[in-house]
Amino acid sequence: MPAGPAGAPTRGMAHILPTGRNFYAVDPRALPSQAAWRVGQHLAREAVERFLKEEGSYPEMMGLASGEPRRCALMGMTLPRRLLCLVLSHAGTRNRGGFEGIAILPLEKLGRPRVDVTLRISGFFRDAFPHLIDLFDQAVSLVIEQDEPLDQNFPRKHYLADLEKHQDLPADEAEAQARYRMFGAKPGAYGAGILPLIESGNWKGDQDFARAFLEWGGYAYGQMPQAWMRGQSLPSDCGPIQVALHNQDNREHDIFDSDDYFQFHGGMVASIRALTGTQPKAISATAPVPMQYRFAT
Repeated sequence: MPAGPAGAPTRGMAHILPTGRNFYAVDPRALPSQAAWRVGQHLAREAVERFLKEEGSYPEMMGLASGEPRRCALMGMTLPRRLLCLVLSHAGTRNRGGFEGIAILPLEKLGRPRVDVTLRISGFFRDAFPHLIDLFDQAVSLVIEQDEPLDQNFPRKHYLADLEKHQDLPADEAEAQARYRMFGAKPGAYGAGILPLIESGNWKGDQDFARAFLEWGGYAYGQMPQAWMRGQSLPSDCGPIQVALHNQDNREHDIFDSDDYFQFHGGMVASIRALTGTQPKAISATAPVPMQYRFAT
């Protein structure tokens, strides 16, 4: 008998019948849900409005990081549940549902510029949700192909700038470098490389953390013919990041419960600081209602 979804038929889940089968806890086809989409929209709107209020301009690029599900298993589920919806909302796109692909929102309806986003995904997310990698890559491709003013479409602005910068590369490689926005560890590898430095004390400053973070997380993922490649664009992508965002979708754990907080989110902040010499806004967003942003300094 084929495996089926987990659950209880007494809770309205008749689709799990017949019982007695091997079951799987997560059905990737059901992610992201409509509820996650609504939360993602709300979080994106709050983040952009907060930046606009404090800085007087819209953010051109945000960086988002998810952790590995070791001691903190729910962190590995945050991105597929809500954070991916937040990312799609920043770019002015939405998921049609399931595997139906991406739809783009007109600028008139969006009411603001499209924000560029760089993702640092976990190895868990890479292995469990390859279709969501494709979904995000579809959104990037759709946005950068829009014939819109560059001051209203920051992903396209950065894409064209990267193409100009990579003129010395073959055309297909330059195209791939300019399009990639999702990075992670080498296939089969996990982690952010920060913990060994902390445990050994073998570091002196941001440059050491940035070197480890970029080396471990410098593999690009997307729909291009190469499923992955050594990401030469992650360092340049970290440079213009103005906001490093971490999304947490419950209040049952925090920064004292897992090293993934300082490895993934902290590693991105340290890398941006090392590359630019400036401190980005470091935001931890807690999704449960009431939704609140906790700004770290």
